[in-house]
Amino acid sequence: MSNSTGHEEIWIVGTNGSGLKQLTFDSVGDELPSINNDGTIVAYQTTVSGNSQIMTAIVNAGEIDQLTSGANNFFSPSIDGAGKHVAFQGDVSGYTEIFLVTQLTSPSFGCATNCLGGRHPIPM
Repeated sequence: MSNSTGHEEIWIVGTNGSGLKQLTFDSVGDELPSINNDGTIVAYQTTVSGNSQIMTAIVNAGEIDQLTSGANNFFSPSIDGAGKHVAFQGDVSGYTEIFLVTQLTSPSFGCATNCLGGRHPIPM
């Protein structure tokens, strides 16, 4: 992450330090990136309409998808090594729950703007 533009953006770079590439270009801060094992998908937290939301980016395509939306806050994304699942926290019913979006696939992650069917609270 870098705030050289005045707000936090997500950048990627090769393990040898080469190939620096800016991944996000927002007017709000993007933070808490989580990247899958082969470096092709990044999940991160951003602000949309004043609420924390979870986004995913396909690195080589520059494609960004919004996994969550609405008046609730979602935060702390973590993508699995294969890039098929994103777990995150959310404040939906007055307390923090853990959610899981499954079967992420390119080019569309299959989670509509209001993806209640794609999010599943994990029983604790």
